[in-house]
Amino acid sequence: MTDQEKEQSVGKLPRREFLKGALRAGSRDGANNEEDIGQNGENDTSLEEESKTTEVKMAELREKQRGKRDVMQLISYGLYLLTTAHEENVNVIICNWLTQISFEPLLVLVAIEKQSYSHQLLQASGIFAVNFLSKEQTRLARNMAAPHKIKPFKLNGVAHHPGVTGVPLVDTAIAYLECEVRHTLEVDGDHTLFIGEVVAGDVITRYIEPLTLLASGLRYK
Repeated sequence: MTDQEKEQSVGKLPRREFLKGALRAGSRDGANNEEDIGQNGENDTSLEEESKTTEVKMAELREKQRGKRDVMQLISYGLYLLTTAHEENVNVIICNWLTQISFEPLLVLVAIEKQSYSHQLLQASGIFAVNFLSKEQTRLARNMAAPHKIKPFKLNGVAHHPGVTGVPLVDTAIAYLECEVRHTLEVDGDHTLFIGEVVAGDVITRYIEPLTLLASGLRYK
């Protein structure tokens, strides 16, 4: 068959046969498109699975951290009101990281959050007092838990008087210690350690059980 005859044969291809050929070609293209869509779907699924895996890992990490904090909560801590003053500025915070470290001289160590207002006052004045509460004074302790930026005048409405160092002493406290800072220890953490020498102190109300962190119901942030 000559080239001319071939062209004529193609030109004479029935319309129905031509449409069938077009449909077959379209089906092949469609199959390719479906394959592409399937691949994209698999990618989306992989992203979803990866996201879920990340969420699971974060949840497990939070659970581990909560477990550690729950253990720390079991350490036998007291709960105190720590007062500080510098010139006309005073503040009070709740404190539980307090321990005696020496008999002679009589020294106590207290850990104060670096971002707190009391930390600033302590660095400036070097004096603080520890006010001991009874287990019946949980509400008072809770009222002192708010940060200074939220509640700057926490001692307003709380009866208090200046001690020998000038630091406020809470009138209803069952005991108190007044301290002068002898050493400041900066550690790789969010608290500074202040070592204070006890210069004054007394038990005001005896035979009353002091407040503890566990009894207060307060928890670590």
